[in-house]
Amino acid sequence: MAAVFWSLLGLAAILSEFAIPEFVMFFVGLGALATAALVALVPPVAGSIPLQLLSWVAFSALSMVALRRRFKNAFGGTIFDRKRRESSVTGAHATVVEAIAPNQPGRVSFQGTTWRALSFDENLPEGAQVEIIKQQGMSLIVTRSMLGELEDELSEHDSEASHGPAEVFGEEPEREWE
Repeated sequence: MAAVFWSLLGLAAILSEFAIPEFVMFFVGLGALATAALVALVPPVAGSIPLQLLSWVAFSALSMVALRRRFKNAFGGTIFDRKRRESSVTGAHATVVEAIAPNQPGRVSFQGTTWRALSFDENLPEGAQVEIIKQQGMSLIVTRSMLGELEDELSEHDSEASHGPAEVFGEEPEREWE
């Protein structure tokens, strides 16, 4: 009966890893499964609850120390790389899809999806290019994109340059050598 208890406890702990994603409960579950095997194979352990508890703690700690680093890379997911992921977002550019005001969040399009976006002190209209300052949970803190402003200035400058400097200043354009 004790082996069944430890087996169920082990499975429950492993399944709880989906709700508690710190990759610890998996090893608590492995410890319980190892204890279940020990209880089933060594009859004196089945009669001693303190020995079962000691075995469970020892197997859990041992499995965590020995296997966590290896398994973490395979099953880690993004929660372990949150700081690196957030820093990779900083400085990226996005497009406003719902207007953003200082006290009113909006939405931006970034990496193929829309994100809730906040601005400290700027009104950002729909279609504006913004730069991501920081990721705060599932929201992005944004500011007007310097790149977008430079592109606007360059496109204005290019449209003036297409006429040539003489035409911009109302002079007769020079003729090329014939």
